[in-house]
Amino acid sequence: MYIKSRLFFVNFILYILAVLVLLFALLISPLYLVRWQKMVSGRIGHFAANIELYCCERDSGINIPKQRYIDLFYTDKEVCNNQLKTMWKREITIVPYLFGRILSKSEKLIFYLESIFPIIKSHIIGIKTSEDRDIYNLLEKFTKHLEFTPYEENIGRQQLKDAGIPANAKFVCLISRDDAYLNSLSGGYDWSHHDFRNADIQTFVMAAEELAEMGYYVFRMGSVVNEPIRTEHPRVIDYATSAMRNDFMDIYLGAKCYFCISVSTDLMYESGCRYIDIAIESGSERVINEIVKKPIDHKQAIRLVKYARKKGIFVSSNFIIGFPGETWDEILETISFAEILNVDYAKIFIAIPLKNTEMYDQAVEQNLLKDDSAESVWTSGGMLETKEFSSEDLTIFRAYEWERINFSDIKKRKKIADRMGISLDELSIIRKRTLLNARNKVANRTISNNKKDGDVVVKTTYPAIASII
Repeated sequence: MYIKSRLFFVNFILYILAVLVLLFALLISPLYLVRWQKMVSGRIGHFAANIELYCCERDSGINIPKQRYIDLFYTDKEVCNNQLKTMWKREITIVPYLFGRILSKSEKLIFYLESIFPIIKSHIIGIKTSEDRDIYNLLEKFTKHLEFTPYEENIGRQQLKDAGIPANAKFVCLISRDDAYLNSLSGGYDWSHHDFRNADIQTFVMAAEELAEMGYYVFRMGSVVNEPIRTEHPRVIDYATSAMRNDFMDIYLGAKCYFCISVSTDLMYESGCRYIDIAIESGSERVINEIVKKPIDHKQAIRLVKYARKKGIFVSSNFIIGFPGETWDEILETISFAEILNVDYAKIFIAIPLKNTEMYDQAVEQNLLKDDSAESVWTSGGMLETKEFSSEDLTIFRAYEWERINFSDIKKRKKIADRMGISLDELSIIRKRTLLNARNKVANRTISNNKKDGDVVVKTTYPAIASII
């Protein structure tokens, strides 16, 4: 009861002060316009990008009053990086936290009163005039507004030296998002709607170690993380869990890295990306883990595809069927997942055991290769025979499932044609040619399992699709 009474009293005082601030701002507005805005200081992406865009808009004359003015900024309760705040103070006016709380209350008053007194809205900067997006390409037109002082440059170089990084060595920042930081924020807010953006840091280990072998140093970034990255490579540094980690180096490393590896569909779209191709390979957990040996989270993939398509990105995916040791049920799992994933365009391939690969050695050892000729490699035909499937089975199955999944819906056909830059008639020619190639491939081979010819396979298994060719 005491706490509630105290909070009520504090808020009451803050609102009284907010009214006085707002009245004063209105009183002097004919001579001098005072505007203010809260910074999203608890999230480093917003804290950096939003203010940078504000500065670019200011420099280009966007959202600038025609009279004399001053813009004031205040922070959230949480400030994700104090070095970034220090650097922004050199570029914009950031008021003390207590005064910021008063401005926050005055902003709420403006929200409630603007329908009655529209003029008071002029006291809000409106930092999201472009919804956090650089729609005018201002970042390309203006030099960056964040700079290190000579003193800070010396500190950064010294801390790199202390970490064992040679002078002029190239290093890479690895940013793998998880839910640890957001869950650490006060307020007990449910951030689970961001879970689809998270990634398992362990899935980056092979890439980090490969970069290290190429001579780069790799810094795994983060201020609060769920787990350390599991690697013993001396040039892969788990900065996020190390004693080296501090607010200054968070910014310094990001500013000085040779390049950065990260995950964010929003940034991809904002950079101009309108097409992505994701390699799922198989819908079977066993095939992924034991045969492909590639860490794939199918649930994460579904969330990613849904979000990317919602953002306006055309999503294509790759699937492979007919691995050595794969069963028909597992092949059907892949086709089923291709439908569940609901990408804009699903590409289905038959496993090709290329020479000097583990798959090729396995196929030779188990006597699975039916056709090892160079001409067969990049065709529509299968090359493997197992107890589970024949190469003819895969050839027909792959072609007709590709047709069924991608082209059963006219809207989807139109979208694919637009992406390819061709007409629906031209797409129809490609579709028919693909199906005919598959049938001809089968017809030219000795048909196994008592099948008389390719037409029998098509007409009995895919009667509806067979009619289009």
